[in-house]
Amino acid sequence: MTNETGPSQISNEDLAAIQDAKNNVAYVKVLYEKAQAELMAAELQTQNLILKTYMKYGLSQHDTIDQSGNVLRAATQAVEPQPQESESNDNS
Repeated sequence: MTNETGPSQISNEDLAAIQDAKNNVAYVKVLYEKAQAELMAAELQTQNLILKTYMKYGLSQHDTIDQSGNVLRAATQAVEPQPQESESNDNS
């Protein structure tokens, strides 16, 4: 039985290729984190602009603005007074 073992070290080209791949992964992670931060900033900027617009036009959270810029106000519902139980249960 022969004991054949492989080389004790990989080639410099293969080592460089592995290192390049690892560096690429690290670079892409940085780009991904930067993109996430930019997305969060854009979303917050949009929400802030919408809030300012709602305040400027006196809108409530129930109102909406359509794609054409038309304000759709929520219908206000009148609250009817509820009968008091003490009056309806009073048999005297």
